[in-house]
Amino acid sequence: MSIPSSQPMAVSCKCGHVWAAHFRTNVDVRVWSAHVKTMHCPKCGKGHRALSLGGTLPVGPATVDAARQSYTDRERAAAWRRMGNTGLSSSCIADRMCGLDTTRDYPRDPGDFGRCENLLAVYPEWRDRLHEMVSVSPYWAALIPQWTAIAEKCAADSGDGYRFMRSILDPIENADPGVVCLAGGITMRFGR
Repeated sequence: MSIPSSQPMAVSCKCGHVWAAHFRTNVDVRVWSAHVKTMHCPKCGKGHRALSLGGTLPVGPATVDAARQSYTDRERAAAWRRMGNTGLSSSCIADRMCGLDTTRDYPRDPGDFGRCENLLAVYPEWRDRLHEMVSVSPYWAALIPQWTAIAEKCAADSGDGYRFMRSILDPIENADPGVVCLAGGITMRFGR
């Protein structure tokens, strides 16, 4: 898993409107295509079937910023949930970014972490706000300062990502009265 980069691209609608959309690169094609399927024309509201990539677009930061603002945070969160394979921890991020009550779920392993990274790949502006997750729970407070290091270790796909995440989370779980640790690394959580 590599940390995605981004690139603005012209999108045109059958209604004739052309705008800049911010697309992530270096992401799984399923994430990229799911993102495209959530797009709508900001002028007429038509969905992805009326859109095509390309068109003449005035270049400049204002154009890219306008494209990023075409959806509200709540619309982004709803679109994320429709993509499937979202997970509880990534939904927690989406809820927090929208100012909604969160489940407080956090990524417990590289799979969970990868779904969070996919969310941040689709909505890169939320990566800049990831520090807001610190107040959600002690788990998030411990994970956020190590987020980049976790991403690098998970990208190596050697098992180091899991071990590193557990080194961060285990001490918090051991001190959490709502978590019961069973044999074989199995945990049960009670309450929130």
